[in-house]
Amino acid sequence: MNDSFIIDYKRDSSLPALGTHTFKISEYKPNVGPQGPYWGYRCIISDNSPDRGKTIFLTISLSEAAAWKRNEFLDAIGAPKNGRGDGSKFLGKYFRGTVAHDKERNAAVISNMMPYEGSIQQPESVIAEQVPLEIPADDIPF
Repeated sequence: MNDSFIIDYKRDSSLPALGTHTFKISEYKPNVGPQGPYWGYRCIISDNSPDRGKTIFLTISLSEAAAWKRNEFLDAIGAPKNGRGDGSKFLGKYFRGTVAHDKERNAAVISNMMPYEGSIQQPESVIAEQVPLEIPADDIPF
């Protein structure tokens, strides 16, 4: 057989799988880009998935045109509804986010954000011991 048809099966894109994960904000770096100032965050997947420990960079534009995305972020991390401040006060906060892949940049992005509170996924420090469900014998329908 011709070697031009043989490939190496080894692969690791280092991109997290598509889906919803729990993230912890681990680093903050404000910056200015072509569209104006933004908050830059390093977010680490902290749930018990195979992607635990993988990182996604999240940018939150401070422009009025992107207020909807900034509001989604502020709601997801439980920011106060009033007051002022910079993005540094959110270090260490948890939120849930949906991972998507940006094919143009070959990068994972967080496409949706929602509050961590009330989610069924727990970060590593809060995982509760699971107790088996006990069903009384007379409650079985068959």
